[in-house]
Amino acid sequence: MVDSSKTKRDIPPHLILKSISPRKQRSLDKTITPTTSPKKRKRLEEKKKNKEKKSSSSELVTSAGKTENLESPRKKRKKDKFLDVSELEKDEEEIVEDIKKKRKSSNKALPTTATRIPTPLSPKKHKKSSASKNNKNLTIEVDSEPLDISTQLTSSSMSLPSSTSSTTPTETLTTKNGTTLTYQNAGIILTSWGQSIGQQALEIVYRNVLSLEPQVDSPISNRLQARIKAAELEGRSPPKILEKGKEIDIHNPQDTLRECSITLPEIGIVNSFKPSEGGWKNKKLAKQSASFESVKTLYGLGKLDEDLKPISPKSPSLATTKVETSDDNDNDILEEIDQKVAKEVRLSTKSRSTKQWDEQKALIKSKLPPSPSESMVTTNGQSGVGKYKYLKSPSFWLDSPLLEPDQLYASSLELLIDAPYYENYNIQKSCRKLCLITSQPLNIFDENGMIELDLTVGDQQPDIGTKFRMIDHGKMKTWEQNNLEKALKFTERLLRAQLQKPFKGNLAEIKWLIVPLKPDFEHGNTKIGKKKKLQRKDISWDEIDKIVEGPIFSPFDVDNVENMKKQCEDGITTSSAEFSERRYIKSIRSDLKLSSPHPIIPNKTILGSLILQPELQYEEEDQIILELETIKSSKHGGIINSILFPLKNELNYLPIEILKLHCIPSSIYKPSTLLPYFFHQLDNLLISQELNNQCFSGLVKPKLLLNSLTTPSTNFYPNKNYERLEFLGDTILKFIITLQSYLFILNHDQYRNDDKNKQNDTVKIDEDNKKQLEEFFLNRHIITSNRSLQNYSVSDNLQLNKFIRSKRLKVKDWLPKDWDFDWNSSDLPANRQNHKLQKLSSDDMESQHDLGDKVLADVLEAIIGASYLTSRDFDDVLIVTHALGIPIKGLYKWSDIKYVIPPSISQQNKTTITTTSKTTNPEEKYMKFFKSKLNNENSILGYEFKNKSRIDQILSLDMNSPGRKNTFDKYRLLGNAILDYYIVENLFDKYPDEGPASLHNLKVSRTTEGVRSALCTELGLLDLLRDATDETRLQITKIRKAAKTAKARADQLRSKAIKEKKEDAKEVGLEWWTDIATSHSTSDPLEALIGAITHDSEFSFEPTRKIFHERILPFYVTYCFPPKKQPNHPKDELIKWLQSKGCSTNIHLSIERKLIIQKLSASRKNEEEEEIVVRFHGTEITKEKIEFGSGGKTLRKVCQFTLSFLKDQGGLEKLCNCKNAKKG
Repeated sequence: MVDSSKTKRDIPPHLILKSISPRKQRSLDKTITPTTSPKKRKRLEEKKKNKEKKSSSSELVTSAGKTENLESPRKKRKKDKFLDVSELEKDEEEIVEDIKKKRKSSNKALPTTATRIPTPLSPKKHKKSSASKNNKNLTIEVDSEPLDISTQLTSSSMSLPSSTSSTTPTETLTTKNGTTLTYQNAGIILTSWGQSIGQQALEIVYRNVLSLEPQVDSPISNRLQARIKAAELEGRSPPKILEKGKEIDIHNPQDTLRECSITLPEIGIVNSFKPSEGGWKNKKLAKQSASFESVKTLYGLGKLDEDLKPISPKSPSLATTKVETSDDNDNDILEEIDQKVAKEVRLSTKSRSTKQWDEQKALIKSKLPPSPSESMVTTNGQSGVGKYKYLKSPSFWLDSPLLEPDQLYASSLELLIDAPYYENYNIQKSCRKLCLITSQPLNIFDENGMIELDLTVGDQQPDIGTKFRMIDHGKMKTWEQNNLEKALKFTERLLRAQLQKPFKGNLAEIKWLIVPLKPDFEHGNTKIGKKKKLQRKDISWDEIDKIVEGPIFSPFDVDNVENMKKQCEDGITTSSAEFSERRYIKSIRSDLKLSSPHPIIPNKTILGSLILQPELQYEEEDQIILELETIKSSKHGGIINSILFPLKNELNYLPIEILKLHCIPSSIYKPSTLLPYFFHQLDNLLISQELNNQCFSGLVKPKLLLNSLTTPSTNFYPNKNYERLEFLGDTILKFIITLQSYLFILNHDQYRNDDKNKQNDTVKIDEDNKKQLEEFFLNRHIITSNRSLQNYSVSDNLQLNKFIRSKRLKVKDWLPKDWDFDWNSSDLPANRQNHKLQKLSSDDMESQHDLGDKVLADVLEAIIGASYLTSRDFDDVLIVTHALGIPIKGLYKWSDIKYVIPPSISQQNKTTITTTSKTTNPEEKYMKFFKSKLNNENSILGYEFKNKSRIDQILSLDMNSPGRKNTFDKYRLLGNAILDYYIVENLFDKYPDEGPASLHNLKVSRTTEGVRSALCTELGLLDLLRDATDETRLQITKIRKAAKTAKARADQLRSKAIKEKKEDAKEVGLEWWTDIATSHSTSDPLEALIGAITHDSEFSFEPTRKIFHERILPFYVTYCFPPKKQPNHPKDELIKWLQSKGCSTNIHLSIERKLIIQKLSASRKNEEEEEIVVRFHGTEITKEKIEFGSGGKTLRKVCQFTLSFLKDQGGLEKLCNCKNAKKG
């Protein structure tokens, strides 16, 4: 016989064994232990006494009369990991020997890894050691790598914990200027350094290590233990655990700790620090430790400055390359080099255009404001990241009055998802409409009184368009006080059931309620400006009364089959506890009995699958089996995850007798599983609307403004964050700034032309024009630079940082505002009661968050894009742009352009028209009309110029004409901004699902010099060019002929593919202009023409928009690659391949475009050419001179040759000596 006292378990009184679920039983088995036997109790008491004896005898008196503490081996191991300050009193040789032994025992892989030296003891508690004073120049050497102790102690201060633990890494390093390195920011700094050398991702390796401490608890996770136990109960084989393809014995667990190593290019492998336990508890801590050690190593090697920012390496040049020659041939080689240099000189810098651009960038950078993250107020120790104020709750709830029967506003909520999910799951019937009751109206609705609130449920899963359609029903008629209290009680029970917490509401504090609407309620058609009133009878008061006044759960009416079926139609099952597991009732399985085989668990019956065998009152023939689906709570995605992943839904088959019916119907419960997501998004929308009303006068649509304030880290869907809007807003801002600068120069030119007759100094006028263009470039780049936009964002008048949504929703931590807790009223066990959980008040509005400088600039540009999409009206865009603090002087409305244009233009046009009408007779008019129909010299691409001189300015290639080049450049800059605006707007509308990277690639492929040259050929603009030199005319003829030949060949290939009915027939012959030579003379006229037409039409965009849609856009559609079909550039392929092989392309790969000056005789002018030189690890791979107009073609050619040489001909193995390079 077995003693029952030893096996008896203490079952909590609130549990009923009959109704307990299998999952509850598994949890119960883990928390409840058998009663301790007397023998075991005696052994525990003896162990306790022995422990006390050891602690009392830990202090012994030595022979010198001093007391000495005896330390356990575990503490000894922890202490030996560091070089103690007392060891500084030893001789230098002893220190070196000790450190060598410790480094070998700790199995450090790199000699460059900094040795851990703790900070000297604080002077407040201990006196400074004399050894530290006398050893200022003491240098120790570990594995042939010198480490200066004095440098370590003075240049950086480390604060170490008293005992290094694998769970609480608190080590820090502080540089000379106060920048702090921690385990938390080490990864960001290391990633920044990797990107600076061209490594997008460093190689990280994790390893399992044995724990140095005895295993007390099982290392297997609780979740895995539950799976193993469930498998044993159900008669299945336990789950397999694979590690590197090998199965691990779950009963003999090993490798429970982790260590990490990171490969630094050109440096080596850096391992994570090894704590006393032998490793780290998880991969995250191990990676943080390895990142911390890597940053320390980089800082010690001088790869990072005092701000822990990457120090840019010097690019290799020919001047630093050593050439090995023999002594006998030195003179011959030097003479040969002198002769070569006498003929041609290769400049060590890049081409002149690139050098000029570098000088302009340096000038722009000198005039930019400082980064806002570098301010002492916002700094947080990370480069490019600042700490700013953050609004976590809108002022709407704070300003809302208390709920009163005569001041109630209703907004209905309807759950929507995309097809075919909506029809397949019958969302209209299975998810009822709810009603949000507030004490003041929500100001987020459109002109129709409706808004669709997009929800993001979970991460990295398909987006099925989850949203709540909200309709504003305005103010309701006065309620009875009793109904208001019933609505409060219903909301309370709904929240308690959904969040599994004992919420308690008080009408003196809360600001909103949720009530169900009747199943047959329909919104009807709402008219603009009119709201469909919600009647009190539309609320399902019968169900509210039943839920509020009845019990939380009740038994099924098994005796009455009809009543039982009605209960199951829209029911939820539960056990005899309020906060227990619930299940949706899917169907009544009349084909199953208790003795039937379980449909899911093999080799078991339905009765045998139950963990606890219940005492059933009814016989087997009368038992009713229900097919149930376990409810997914809000923190697990609610009803949306049940729809998305039906195979993961847990099905159960249980007899109805042991189940209880929950008071809330499933059609109300299902949409309410999304309430945390709804209120989180509603709060964000109210915060964005607060910014809209404060700064933009409500001109921006609320949803668009919210998207522009949402960072990708918060919501990774491109349609729900600022990335796409930033792409559009950047182009809109560039367009507006360019137009404003052009108008400013236009006025300046007018005043100068008025004095032209007085001065008669053409050279001085050209110099003024050149200075104006330089200022135009400079001002445009300064205004639109990220640094300027960042400072606009955090200005005191805007404080955009408060409204940016950068924090992701954590559903398990979400709490409804102003709802209190009542733990005494719950039946939760003591271990599930969290009394530290406090009520979330609507008064608590502000917090702090970290924002990168780039985020601040991107959000501001996204707001501009959102303002444009709201109405496509530039008047609204200008108002928003001024509100953002961007300086656009003299342009506040789009209609102001006609006032900014110099009046002489329109007056001159009118005068010309009136004088011609007076002097020409009817016959001359007829002949002019007839000639214009045949060959109208004033018309280009269907637009007839009012001022003929503009045609000469854009079509003439005479560079000696006074002011021609400056005028042409101004037209080209204006046309470039307008053409970019048309292209980006078309791409944004045509591809609504494409991300910013794809849209950027599409834009680049449509704005290259090659495609503009092809367009000029296709539109016939090259035939209109005049006043060119013989050499230029010959070049244009060659380019035009090559373009027409390439196009004809592409059309022929496409026609052949279409006849053969190939699947990719439409992709044949695309972008045929790639290998055709180009020049500024063949590509710039298109942009200059668009700018000149805009000026000539008094800045009306209708003519240029018509030309774009009728002439240019069809060409793009026919010959440009669609999304994600563009071939990779050979340079990109080369860099990616080298990075995949572990070679640092930023250091060892050099692709330079250099200028060659061929020195001729004194009577002849020196000739200039350009070449592209590719060097790898200091060795010249290839060199190719650039033929006229074929720079892009030459670049592709040399990159293809380099890739073939390194990849196919073994060049990588011969030249690359990187330590972490992957051979083969």
